[in-house]
Amino acid sequence: MCFFDGQGSLTLIANEQVVVRQRYTVQGDEIVFSNEAGAPAAPGEEEPGRYRWRFEEDMLLFTLLEDHFAGRIGALSYTWVRMEDPPVKP
Repeated sequence: MCFFDGQGSLTLIANEQVVVRQRYTVQGDEIVFSNEAGAPAAPGEEEPGRYRWRFEEDMLLFTLLEDHFAGRIGALSYTWVRMEDPPVKP
């Protein structure tokens, strides 16, 4: 489960534990993610990742522009769905 706080932080939670925290900045339809805490990137994967984002109804979709962090690429390849009352909060 992931939480965007609206203040530039994204938190990924699995089994009620914070797995990774990413900082993000948005400019228009482009979003840039960078690791803040949690699972470290492998050598060569430390650079920020750039994506295009869009909403389709309650779904948030990302299109890869440039990223070398395999874990982030995998996580952002899914369709994300808005939850009004998530069962776990950061």
